[in-house]
Amino acid sequence: MEYSINEISRPVRRRLKRIMQKSKDIKYARRAQAILLLHEYEKVSVVARLLHAARSAIYTWRKRFEQLGEAGLVPEEPGRKPYTINEEVGAHLLMLIDKQPSDYGYLPSRWSTEMLAKQVRDDPGIEIHASTVRRLLPKLGVYWNGARPT
Repeated sequence: MEYSINEISRPVRRRLKRIMQKSKDIKYARRAQAILLLHEYEKVSVVARLLHAARSAIYTWRKRFEQLGEAGLVPEEPGRKPYTINEEVGAHLLMLIDKQPSDYGYLPSRWSTEMLAKQVRDDPGIEIHASTVRRLLPKLGVYWNGARPT
């Protein structure tokens, strides 16, 4: 559902004002204030000047509000994201190493960590970086020299 800054209903404006007044998270209150000011002034540069914020931040907040509504302003949970590496990823990497890269449409004859990471992203859909693959392989008992450039 698309939301419009110009057509914010009265109950939504009241909730945003309440967030500004009562929220203990200052960043959340600032985002709510930015949306209310955008509704009033309609110019990002004016709102950025009033809030002493970067225009890029105001654009980001506006975009999130237009896409998700009030939920787009809610702060994310602090802390790091949970680990994506589990037994499934390790088993999938071992299965990939036993096969040839040409089985998956790659031209090189040897696997590189970048190709392995891309294949793990494509198959199980787990976002993993090539350096993570490089660190994970010795833990799986695979000693890796890397692909040789030709």
